[in-house]
Amino acid sequence: MDRLPSPSAEHRPPPGAAMGLRGFLCNPDLEMVASGLGAPVGPAWASAQATARLFALLAPMGSRVWLSRGKDLEALDGDALRRQAAQQGLYREDVAAGFPWNSTGQSLVAYAWDARADVAAGMMGLPLPQRTATTLECNSKVFSHAKAAAAGLEPGVFGHACAVENTHQLSQHLLQVPAHVAARWVLKPAQGFAGGGRIQGTGRTLTTRGRGRLTQLLQRDGAVLFEPWVDRLVDLSVQLWIPPAPAPVEVLAVTALHNSPAGRYQGNGDALELDPAVLTQARRAAVVAAGWLQAAGHTGAVGVDAFTYADPETGRVELRPITEINARFTLGLLSSSVATMAFGPQARWSFRLQPEVLFGNWDGPAQSAPGPQQGAAALASTHVVTA
Repeated sequence: MDRLPSPSAEHRPPPGAAMGLRGFLCNPDLEMVASGLGAPVGPAWASAQATARLFALLAPMGSRVWLSRGKDLEALDGDALRRQAAQQGLYREDVAAGFPWNSTGQSLVAYAWDARADVAAGMMGLPLPQRTATTLECNSKVFSHAKAAAAGLEPGVFGHACAVENTHQLSQHLLQVPAHVAARWVLKPAQGFAGGGRIQGTGRTLTTRGRGRLTQLLQRDGAVLFEPWVDRLVDLSVQLWIPPAPAPVEVLAVTALHNSPAGRYQGNGDALELDPAVLTQARRAAVVAAGWLQAAGHTGAVGVDAFTYADPETGRVELRPITEINARFTLGLLSSSVATMAFGPQARWSFRLQPEVLFGNWDGPAQSAPGPQQGAAALASTHVVTA
């Protein structure tokens, strides 16, 4: 395992890198690093390794794959992984070659663009785009809420959601919200991930322990997001590709999102049984959200999570179309891409992330994948919309 130098240090090629070869950098610990939590360990590291194995399947044969762990960089045998996946029916190079990240000519594809991607680009002799600040801004839950609220995309009870920058502001807000909002609520870190780091509360005051945790989060992130707590009915996620402006964004897939009751990621699946009206609403909102990112300078992959719930104020089942924006590749995009190769477009499929299983647990029909060079078209075959 090699250690990444600082951006100011002399750049050396990463393990196995060579000029002319394409590199795929898997750094799924973006939010952990941004939150100052250090490199993943234990189950988090096992999940990162499992994510990297799937990420390798999104690349053509011959592409290099590196997995980051904090500032360390580990080379994976991407071709061996792709051959193993092909034997299991999970990889087709002709389809992978048509995915949009393989059609742009870029030499480095990063799971998330942060300072480590800048360094990896420098080590490969590539221009340094310096996109880290943009990625973190767009990845912030405070950013997504502010944009959604301004666009009228925070429905019903979520009109009481707000960014909190100090404890006094939270105390005042809790005194002003209706009783059904104060009954149960949550504070989300701006750069939180997988449901971690949240502070859950009940009533109009914050516990002493909660106040201490809030102070730490505010010192780290500058703000947290206050939200009413609701019971989610259906979770879904829209996967998009953002080219440089002014080209239009693409909706690549809409997937069911398998979360635990606490909101922690477990897997994805097809969205064929979801309400078509909900899917249309979610896609349109996600296109709008992707436009915000494109205007901010973000390009590449993005996932927009959404859910339906019974709103206590409107009395209706509502869709919250922009729960959070992940300005990076997501497991939803990885799994839907692999499902396209394995089962073809418009197939029933389900994926569960289980790090002890090489490529996770899959369930889907045994059918032919799409033909050569149709990866992007197949992935987006029923999902391309305009705002």
